[in-house]
Amino acid sequence: MKANITLSVRDSSTNTPLGLVTATLTRIDYNKNREVFTYAISDTLGAIRFNSVPVSEYEISLQYMGYFMKIIPNIKVEANELVQGNNIKDLGVIKLRENAAELNAITVKDHVVPIKYLGDTIQYNAAAYKLSDTDVLEDFFKKLPGWSVDNNGRITANGKVIEQITVNGRIFFFNDPVFVSRNLPAKILKNIKLFEKQSERSKFTGIDDGARTNTVDVAVREDMLNGWLGDVSAGGGTDERYKGKEFIANFNKYNQIAIIGNISNLNEPSIFPGAPSQTNSADSRSYSLGSNLNLSSTKNKYSTDISYNLKGNDNIIETEVYRQNFIKDSSFVYESSARKENNTTSHILNGEISRNDKKIMLVIKPMVRYTYGNYSNSTNYKTIGGESGVVIKEGESNDSGKRDQESFSTDFQITKRMNKARRTLSLTGKLGFDRSANEGRNRISDESDQRYNVDNNSIKLSTQLSYTEPLTKKMILVGNWGFSTSFSNLNKETFNPDNSGNFTILDPTLSDRSDNTELQQNFDLQLQKPKGKGERSFYMVGVSLMPSYIKRNSEGNNFDKWFVNVAPKAEFRITTPNLLQVFINYKANVRTPDLSQMMPVPDNTDPLYFRMGNKNLKGEYEHSAFMKISKITGSTSSYANGYFFFIDASYFANRIINKSWFDENGVQYSMPFNDGGDYSVQSRLMTNLPFFKGVLGFSDIITAGHYNNISYIDGARNVTKRVVFGEKADLTINYGDLRIDVGASFNYELSENSIYPGKKNSTWRNNIDGSISYILPLEINFRSDISYQFFSGYKGQNDKPYLLWNANLSKSIIRNKLIATLSARDILNQNKNIQRAVSDFYIQETRYNIVRQYFLFTLTYKFFTGGTTGAFKERVNSIFRNQERNAFINEINDIKR
Repeated sequence: MKANITLSVRDSSTNTPLGLVTATLTRIDYNKNREVFTYAISDTLGAIRFNSVPVSEYEISLQYMGYFMKIIPNIKVEANELVQGNNIKDLGVIKLRENAAELNAITVKDHVVPIKYLGDTIQYNAAAYKLSDTDVLEDFFKKLPGWSVDNNGRITANGKVIEQITVNGRIFFFNDPVFVSRNLPAKILKNIKLFEKQSERSKFTGIDDGARTNTVDVAVREDMLNGWLGDVSAGGGTDERYKGKEFIANFNKYNQIAIIGNISNLNEPSIFPGAPSQTNSADSRSYSLGSNLNLSSTKNKYSTDISYNLKGNDNIIETEVYRQNFIKDSSFVYESSARKENNTTSHILNGEISRNDKKIMLVIKPMVRYTYGNYSNSTNYKTIGGESGVVIKEGESNDSGKRDQESFSTDFQITKRMNKARRTLSLTGKLGFDRSANEGRNRISDESDQRYNVDNNSIKLSTQLSYTEPLTKKMILVGNWGFSTSFSNLNKETFNPDNSGNFTILDPTLSDRSDNTELQQNFDLQLQKPKGKGERSFYMVGVSLMPSYIKRNSEGNNFDKWFVNVAPKAEFRITTPNLLQVFINYKANVRTPDLSQMMPVPDNTDPLYFRMGNKNLKGEYEHSAFMKISKITGSTSSYANGYFFFIDASYFANRIINKSWFDENGVQYSMPFNDGGDYSVQSRLMTNLPFFKGVLGFSDIITAGHYNNISYIDGARNVTKRVVFGEKADLTINYGDLRIDVGASFNYELSENSIYPGKKNSTWRNNIDGSISYILPLEINFRSDISYQFFSGYKGQNDKPYLLWNANLSKSIIRNKLIATLSARDILNQNKNIQRAVSDFYIQETRYNIVRQYFLFTLTYKFFTGGTTGAFKERVNSIFRNQERNAFINEINDIKR
C-alpha cells in the first residue's frame, strides 16, 4: 500500500500562490542515508502532489528563485495508517519568504555580448535582444544587423541567402528554412551561429570539396532540454482575420522531436521547398502541419533524420501592371489588371540515414513529394502607342485548370578513409522519378477557346566517383568523375471546339509529343592545400572538362547536339592572428542550353508573348570572381567591432540573351541568342560598432553595383546600363527593459538604354523606420514599430509615400503560461506593395493587393515539463549541494561551540 502527499505553497507576505516551485522528495532509510525519490512542480494554485509514496521516512525541500529555500523534515508514511485507510498525507499550506539579496541579484544582470566572432562563424546571443514570449525565430533575425527577411520569408544574412537551418547541429525540416524560421519559438534560443556548412564528405575526410551551404545553427537553451515544451496559440480579429499555431518539441543530447502546425489568413504563406516564391495577397489562407524526428546512438555512430510536411496555400492575387517598352526611335505602353486564384497542397517526406565510424561513412537520403492544386487566371490587357496614346490592341485572357506532381528520389554516399592519411575514396549517386500532369482551358477574347492536357514523365540517374591522394605532407590531389543522365517524355495535346462545342479537334501547332535524353559528364582535377591543425591558410586550383549531349525526338522534328566545355577554378582563404580574414574565389561557370530554349513546347497562354527556339545555341560561359575581407577589432569574446567588405564580379562570354521583336499589335516574340559583353560588379561594405558594453549599437551597410546587359530589340543591338547605390544605417539603444531601434535607408537606381539615347530613368526608394519595446507596469510588454516610405520616379499614385504603423501589447496572465496579446497592424491603413523591375527594353511597375489594417486578439498557452536529466537534474542537484553545504556549516558551528 502507498500514500499520496499533498501541500500548497504561498508567498509569506502576500499569501498569493506560487507556481513553478521545485519540490524534491528525499527518502531517508534506517541508516539516515538520503536518496532522491522523486520531484514535482507546483501548479498555478501553488499545489504540489506526490503520488504512490511507499512506507518510509521522507523530507521535502522547496526551492523558488528569489525566495529562501525551505525544508520540511520528519515526514513519515507509516503502514498502520495505510491499513486504516489514511492514504492521503496533507501537509497544509507552506509559506516561502522572499530573499531580497537574491532578487536584487536576479534584477541586476550583466550585459550579454550580442555578437561573437568565432573564426569563420558569427554567433548571435539571444539574451542580448528583447524577445517576447510570442516571437518566433524570424522576429529574431529581423533584429540582427545585416539581416533581412522579405515578404516570402526568404532570409538574407550579410548579402547571402540562408539555405538551411539546423537545431543543435541536427537537420531540422531539411531544406525549408522559411518554415522553421516562422514556427520555432524565439524564447527557446540560447544563440544562433551563422556559417558556411561544409558537406558531410568534407567534414569526414578533412578535405574541402567546395560544396558549402549557407547555414544557421540554433542552439537551444539548456533549461529547455530533456523535457517537453510547447506553444499553442489561437487568435481572431477584425475583417474575419484569424491565426492558429502549435509547437510541441522535445530536445536532448541524442534525440529531437517536433510537431508544428499553423493556419492563418494574415498573409503568412507556407512556402514549398524548391518552389518559386509567391507574392501573397490580402485574400489568402495558408496552413501547414509538420513533424521532425532526429535519432542518434549514444556514440553518434548511427543517426536518422525524418521530416514530414503537409502544406497548403489558397490565395487570390490581384495585380495592376504598367510597363513602358522602349523600341528604337519609339515606345509603347502595356497595361493590365489581373486576378489569379491558386489552391495548392503539398505532402513532403524527407529522410536521412547515416552510419559513421573511423573508416567508412554511409549516408542515404530518400525523398517523396506529392503536390496538387487548381488555378484560375484572368487578365484584361491593352497596348497603347507611346506618343499617340491610341490603343493598339486590347483583350481578355482566361486560363484555368488543375495540376499535380509526384516526385521520388534517393541519394546515397559511401566514403572510405584508406590506411594512408588523407587518401580517400567516395562514391555518390542519385536515382529520381518525376511525373507531372496539367489539364486546363485557355480562352483569349473572341480569338480562341481551347482545352489542353500536358503530361511529363522523367527518370534521372547520376553518380560521382572521387579519389584523393596526398602528394606531400601539405598537398593533395583530388580527382572526380561524374556522370548524369535523364530520360523524359512529354505529351501536350491542345484541342479546339467542334460545331457541337465539344473539344475534339486537335490543334497541331500547339501540340507536341517528344522523347528527350540528356547526358552530362564531368572530369575534374584539383590540387589543394587543406587548412591543417594550427594552420591559417587554404588554397586550391583546379580544372573541369564537361562534355554533354541532348536529344529530342518529336513528331517530324528530331534534334541532337553535343557540347564540350572547360572550366578552371581557384580559391584562397587566410585568417591572420590579428583577426583579418581574406577569401578570394574564381570560378568559370558553364551553363548548357536546355531543350526548352532550343525547342520550346508551343504555348499561347499569354496572347501578347510568344517564345521561339534556337537550335544553334552554344553553352553560356561565365567568369565569376568573389572577394571577402573582414576585420575584427577587440576581443572576439567581448564587445568587438566588425568590418566586412564584399565584391562580386561576373563577365559572360556567349551569354544566352533574348532577341525580341514586336508586331503592329504590340505582340512580343522572343528567341534566345548568344552574345558576349554582359558584365556586372556588386559590392557591399558592412560595419558593426557596439558602444558602452552593448547599450548602444550602430550598424551600416553600403551597397553599390554596375550592370551592363546586352539584348536585341527589333533587330537592333541594345545595351542596358544600370547603376544602383544604397545605404542602410541603424542605431540601437538597449538599456534595461527598454530597447529602441532607429534606422534609415535609401536606394537609388539609374538606367539607360542605347536604343533610346538621352532617355534616362532614375528612381529613389527611401525608408525611415523605428521600433520600441518596453515592459510597462503590471509587466505588460509593449512593442511598436513604424516605417515611413517615400519614393521618386514612380508612376502616378505609386509615387505617393505611406506610413506603416504596428503595435503590440502582451500580458502574462498565469505566470508565463497563458499570454494574452493584442496586435494592431497598419493602424493608419496606408500599406501598399509596389515592385519595380528594369529590363533590357522596358520598365515595369506592379501593384499587388495586400493585407491592410486589422486588429487581432491572441491567447498563447506555453508549457514545459522537465526531464530527469540535463538542466532540470542540475537544478535538483543544486538543492542538495546547498543542503550539504548548510549541514557542513552547522557541524563546524557545533564543533566551535
